[in-house]
Amino acid sequence: STMTEDFEVGEYDPTVVENWGNGTGSENDESESRVSVRVHKFPLCLDSWREYIPCMDNEEAIRQLKSTERGERFERHCPEKGKELSCLVPAPKNYKIPIPWPRSRDVIREYFQSREIE
Repeated sequence: STMTEDFEVGEYDPTVVENWGNGTGSENDESESRVSVRVHKFPLCLDSWREYIPCMDNEEAIRQLKSTERGERFERHCPEKGKELSCLVPAPKNYKIPIPWPRSRDVIREYFQSREIE
């Protein structure tokens, strides 16, 4: 399917998030139920980790491979449970935050229109 000029984004109701519950009740449920959420804050990793890819740069798992002659080291080797990073990997240098839809549609169109051969 292709994108069309008359694409419309459906209605968005911001109160959905505000009134979000645990999903176990019904509209007629009068009882008050609380949902508790624990938020963990992680520090940033060192700048030297900018290009780190968790399931590709797992040197410990790669060292334990019996053979790498068929390219096994390029397969995914995600860290075992409990050995994950406890910090957030910084974004790569010059990383640009993606432009949200539908604004991105217009930005891309403008980019290519400005490069058309006249």
